[in-house]
Amino acid sequence: MVTPGQSECWTPQCPGLPSSVLLCLGVLLPTVPCAILLCHFCPVHRLDVACVAMETECQPEELCYTGTGHRSGLEPLSAQGCLPRVLCGLQHPVSYRGSNYTMSSTCCLWDLCNRNQSQTPGLEQLLRMPYP
Repeated sequence: MVTPGQSECWTPQCPGLPSSVLLCLGVLLPTVPCAILLCHFCPVHRLDVACVAMETECQPEELCYTGTGHRSGLEPLSAQGCLPRVLCGLQHPVSYRGSNYTMSSTCCLWDLCNRNQSQTPGLEQLLRMPYP
């Protein structure tokens, strides 16, 4: 079991095996869930205002997320970036220009999966999409 602060990475421990065998095993084994994700980052902003997202690297315990903030009578908010996996799917308060909003987050687990809905996927993203 992984305790807080530990990584979920699997490290082969095979005493007595040459390092070339371990390297070969590492290449042949499936990807482990500890890889660093690349995500789109865009700070909290009004949903109706375009934001050109930058790419950012997440920490090992983080996933890519897209957040939407709501408060009755005010324009909705949007944000993208990295979020600790334990906070995915939860709501949390966000203050924006003196007003308090409730931000909901949706997480995903592959590189650049949190692009803004108004962005069209590039060829690289299309090639990475799983076949149904």
